[in-house]
Amino acid sequence: MLVVKGLELAYGDKKIFDGFDLSVSDGEIVCVLGRSGCGKTSLLNCIAGALPYGGSITGAEDGVAYIFQEPRLISGLTAAQNVKFAVSHALKDRERENRLIDSAFEKLGLSGLQNAFPEELSGGQAARVSLARAFCHPSDVLLMDEPFGSLDIAVRLSLTEYISALALQRPRTTLMVSHGIEECLDLADRVIVLGGSPCRILREIKIGERRGERSAMPERARITDEIRAALLSE
Repeated sequence: MLVVKGLELAYGDKKIFDGFDLSVSDGEIVCVLGRSGCGKTSLLNCIAGALPYGGSITGAEDGVAYIFQEPRLISGLTAAQNVKFAVSHALKDRERENRLIDSAFEKLGLSGLQNAFPEELSGGQAARVSLARAFCHPSDVLLMDEPFGSLDIAVRLSLTEYISALALQRPRTTLMVSHGIEECLDLADRVIVLGGSPCRILREIKIGERRGERSAMPERARITDEIRAALLSE
């Protein structure tokens, strides 16, 4: 379980978190929504150990897989080498590593692009390589910071299905920051709306229906209205 307890964070005189608590159960997918600047990305960075903070965070001691807003691919390495660079220290079985990477490239619509360099990829292709990099990482904790932001609707839909399938095959404790209510409703076990200054949880909604069966979810419209109301309440 990932547990954030009494989180304290400030930028100068501005307090971002002041005693903030959050827990994510093993294998649970929690989607986080909120206005820009409320602290969503800062929360992920604290969990990843990229920011100094007060309080405690447990459950991520063995490292995390992190999908950033930008692809952050290494120039000079091919697409496949970028993925290998991120996972080779954790995966000692090279044959298994190659199978994982080939499978991720195929499922993400990247077949044939393993040897392409970052500058040869479109923005959407580069974003998908960054997804492959995180999905191949063996960490039990996955952080996603607006992973679909640069992708078109068709690719977003296919990736939502891919992540849903992966969650069934290998459940990971997942915290995803998003601006899209629809993708949250499709993926999350729980949706959290953040806001305020310092940041706090404004609304927390548990989604009971199974993934893949939510397009006709009777509660979908009501939950969407509830999330919108929370986002606009600031």
